[in-house]
Amino acid sequence: MKVEKLVGYKPYSTFSEVKNAQINGGFTHRITYSYTDFTPTDALTATVNANLFKNAAGASKGLLDGMQVGHVAMYVKAAFSGIANQTSGANGAKFNFGPTGNTDAFIDDKGVHNAGDWLSFAPSGDTTSFGYIADADKILGGKLTVAVDSGSEDLVNLTAGELVILMEITNLNDLLAEGAFQDVNL
Repeated sequence: MKVEKLVGYKPYSTFSEVKNAQINGGFTHRITYSYTDFTPTDALTATVNANLFKNAAGASKGLLDGMQVGHVAMYVKAAFSGIANQTSGANGAKFNFGPTGNTDAFIDDKGVHNAGDWLSFAPSGDTTSFGYIADADKILGGKLTVAVDSGSEDLVNLTAGELVILMEITNLNDLLAEGAFQDVNL
């Protein structure tokens, strides 16, 4: 698994940094999962954590208390396949992604059997809240589940599969800091 922080900009940024931030469309992090991340597992289900930050104690976490996830998108670069007798279609390989306590909050049983598929997490739900705000330090986990029609093969037998997750994450604590905003004089 590969985790990357995308190039952003600050008030003193160069034109190139501002241009890159515009190209990123507001996304701040990219996580790439490969089938090799799941192949050490002798089962049909495995979860691999994505560590994006370190908390005050130095522990690796996916999200820290007070971080807001505004958008999440997933792209299947290569279908997850290679297991003999793998169930065909959307039920053959599914992916979940989310934080501790809500492990399918961002991606819920998305089929990862077709290369080129996109999925976007809609941050507004059935409630009045908008986006997802971590109320404590959280682990982010990507869970792959593969189904077989028969046989005893498992994730060790995967031969292909790659997906990319793009996330827009804002540390709301930083916005409370002195100097985060300037007075507006009209």
